Amino acid sequence: MGGRQIIVILVAIMSIIILYLVYKWINDRKKSNNLSDTLILTGIGLITNSFSGWFELLYQGFIDPEYVVSNNILSLVTGFVILSLGIWSKSYFRKRLYVMNMFGPSKKRIRDRLVLKELGYDDLIITEREIDVVRMHESDKRNMYLSLKAIQDEIEEKVKTYIDESKETQRAFTGMSPIPITCLAGTYFLQHEVNIYLEYDRNDKMYKKIKKEKYFNQNKCRSYEELKRIDSLESVKDISEIIISISTTSKIQLNDMRQFENLPVLSFYSESSQDNSLYNYDQIMEYATTVCNSIEEVKESHNIQRIHLLIASQSALVLEIGRLIGMNENRYPEVVVYHYKHSDTFSYPYGLIVNGKNKGQAMIYEKGEQNV
Repeated sequence: MGGRQIIVILVAIMSIIILYLVYKWINDRKKSNNLSDTLILTGIGLITNSFSGWFELLYQGFIDPEYVVSNNILSLVTGFVILSLGIWSKSYFRKRLYVMNMFGPSKKRIRDRLVLKELGYDDLIITEREIDVVRMHESDKRNMYLSLKAIQDEIEEKVKTYIDESKETQRAFTGMSPIPITCLAGTYFLQHEVNIYLEYDRNDKMYKKIKKEKYFNQNKCRSYEELKRIDSLESVKDISEIIISISTTSKIQLNDMRQFENLPVLSFYSESSQDNSLYNYDQIMEYATTVCNSIEEVKESHNIQRIHLLIASQSALVLEIGRLIGMNENRYPEVVVYHYKHSDTFSYPYGLIVNGKNKGQAMIYEKGEQNV
């Protein structure tokens, strides 16, 4: 077999591979609208069109080696340049970060120039979706709690949109919204993990990253403290409701729970309960899993029907607990997550049910308990 025949065969094999990759690309994405995909497909098109028809190539390769085939070298070179640019841009934009920012009373934007500098990010790779539920509260303070249903609808819609839009990027979360609302948002994430948590360090007054490691080292020693547990349920029988408290930023005291009429308490806490005590991605995952496994456990062992969940922690842990609850809603009893407010009467003026048939309903403790 001559050299020309070998070249023709190699070109044919390369073209088949290119066509297969194009098919796979389109089949995997079903719809391709971004610039990188357009460049790649354009480059492949120019490369394949740079060759003359297959009949001419076969004729030259196997019948008449003297036959002159007029290949378009300019199209070939241009195609490879555009294809290389498309692959490079695809790799670059895979580093994009899609941030969900749930505003609190102070509206801190991640795309602020100083914040980007703190985090070491380029503005070009950041997309930020903002949820401002505090604005809905402030629009009518007299009906503040009655607006929770509207807030739930907005959160559900925006979280689902965020998940769909961020499916080809890294996901990041930050927020200072009330704990029940953050936990409710987490229930809509389901199996979609957050890759990076951006937490505001109150001591250093700057944002810091809590990032998922690319590779998990099973033999790596734990660099954070274990979440401790105090259980007062062993001696209790015939109960349908309990309190679960989680303290990592400040200790939740028994006096704060007086509105719950002496319900038994299952407490989780870290010894160094202080601001920004969560600084490790594995720590957040482990703490959330420990809490949710315990919720499932007490349901089975004590036939618990409702959990009153009190949390003093960072938004990262709150969102992750919500995500795990959302993934297995039917395995948990009804979970009500509460908002803390210092008061001489009720430390937790309202809570939100975050799972089950009553999901999104509120428990109000201003003038006695009522459902919204």
